[in-house]
Amino acid sequence: MPVLNSLLDHQVLGREFKKGLAEGLEKGLEEGLEKGREEGHSEGETYLLHRMLVRRFRKLPKWAEVRLASAGRKDLEAWGERLLDAKTLRDVFSADRP
Repeated sequence: MPVLNSLLDHQVLGREFKKGLAEGLEKGLEEGLEKGREEGHSEGETYLLHRMLVRRFRKLPKWAEVRLASAGRKDLEAWGERLLDAKTLRDVFSADRP
């Protein structure tokens, strides 16, 4: 830590180093918050789709639980839309349906 303290105390370099450190921390915080929002949104979509599937088809088989748990946002959106017209659980997860 002596080198870091010496750098922070330097009249010219210390000021620039502190400015860069503050900017880096701010950027990292913003990126972390954005990632957290995205993950929270995805978890919410997964949770809601799971509840809707259970309500419509009752207990879900393991394969459906695994697909839901590993799904990306596009899959979740597509499955949510297919759920509206699906006759069976397999229809929801079918890749060849419009």
